[in-house]
Amino acid sequence: MNFFLHTGNSFSSDSVYNTATRFIVEIPKNLDLQGEWVVGISEVIFKNHSINTSVGYICSDFIENSIFGDKSLPCFRSICIPNNNHFTHLIFENVFYFKVTSNFIQNLNIWMLNDCNEMITSTSEDLMYLTFHFKRLNLKC
Repeated sequence: MNFFLHTGNSFSSDSVYNTATRFIVEIPKNLDLQGEWVVGISEVIFKNHSINTSVGYICSDFIENSIFGDKSLPCFRSICIPNNNHFTHLIFENVFYFKVTSNFIQNLNIWMLNDCNEMITSTSEDLMYLTFHFKRLNLKC
């Protein structure tokens, strides 16, 4: 069983963390995942007005940590961030999948780090949309 979940910072409630590089989305229907699942990002759409870095690492608190540099972090992947004030649309043919750490998900907490593992700041004019691909792992008989 597979499914896609489309979300972004414009889907999040009004909060202090509602920017393109740090946002929390309350899922309309809670995810109650039975068995073992993996998830990856298959698509990213963003518009950059104020981000001052050329590379960002997309992270979330519902996946296992991976090694990024000298840190162990829950990061999906790195993306190039052009500073062109236009929409950038990235579709990934090679989705990197990570184990989902919770079988019950109510909120998605998303943030972006720079090369120094620091939080990237952005403004409310910046936009980020993500498509997550969830896959259930096959059970062994």
